[in-house]
Amino acid sequence: MSKIQIGAASEATHTSPNNTESVSPQLGELVRAVRLSKGLTLAEIADEKISAAALSKFENGKADLTLTKFVHLLERLWITPEEMIYRYFENMPTETFNFNGYPSLGNLLTRWMPFDRGVTFSDQPEDQAQTDQAFQQYISLARQRAEQSTDRIVQLALDFWQMMQQFTIDLTQGHFGLPQPQYVNPVLRYLNQLDDWTEFDLFLFTGFSIGMTDQQSLSLFKLVLSRGQKYFHFRSEQDLLFRLIENQFNLMMGHQNYELAEYYLSTFHENLEKANNASNHITYLFDRGWFNLRAGNPIDGERDCQQVLTVARFLDLSDLEADFKWRLHFFQTHPSNQDWKTVQIYLN
Repeated sequence: MSKIQIGAASEATHTSPNNTESVSPQLGELVRAVRLSKGLTLAEIADEKISAAALSKFENGKADLTLTKFVHLLERLWITPEEMIYRYFENMPTETFNFNGYPSLGNLLTRWMPFDRGVTFSDQPEDQAQTDQAFQQYISLARQRAEQSTDRIVQLALDFWQMMQQFTIDLTQGHFGLPQPQYVNPVLRYLNQLDDWTEFDLFLFTGFSIGMTDQQSLSLFKLVLSRGQKYFHFRSEQDLLFRLIENQFNLMMGHQNYELAEYYLSTFHENLEKANNASNHITYLFDRGWFNLRAGNPIDGERDCQQVLTVARFLDLSDLEADFKWRLHFFQTHPSNQDWKTVQIYLN
């Protein structure tokens, strides 16, 4: 059974910043670079809390902002405070700051998809009524928010939920990941015009790639490699890039596009030295086994997958071992055109 899980971030504690504290105008130049990379004008960012004139003065180093307004400005730019700080201090010695593990990206995602718990959509016909009811709730809320906002990112949420609804309908009919241009074209225009990618943009790509053609997602993926390399050195977000690569590999295996699957697998391998934990190495080894099983090297594929089971058992990773064991059994007993039923897409 194929399942797509959209994980909601856990609630974070919000504190009120001190309005008397100000942010150095030296950050204005960095804010301007982020704004321009997203193709946004001063007028598009300005609202009742921060005027275009005040923003212009801040960007040009002629005035500062209160901390409250600065945090609000970052929300308008769809970038986390931690990332802005990281960029500001990226040339400082790495031992000076520890940016590992923070909730703000989760807060952005929860604001974009304002639901208080994770959601799992099943492709099983008996679950269709419940799935449809859930989608109507999400689509209705997304449409309401889109109609009330001029923020193009908020409006993309409606396309996302409509795309996911059609995706699950296609699954029940035995079709995996059909192109959905009516829903992905707006996000393609947004992502392709970026000069720089923020963490939130990586999430958008991961979520919408389900509805893209293989060539569309490949083109964007190459943009990520050229413009998002910094995240392999951004310790809290390395896994985000590895999940993005793994998603692309999974999609190509589901599409039986083994040429591109091999490309994503090799990219995963090339960046393993930047991985902070063993799970990425284990995942790569299993994915290599899966690829070999389907690409004409069944002996090597079986060896890789069995080695993963041995490692998972040794490390007492029972859930991981059970998942890999089930998937390996599926590959051994089903033809490759059914592999999409095992594909795991991470939208967390």
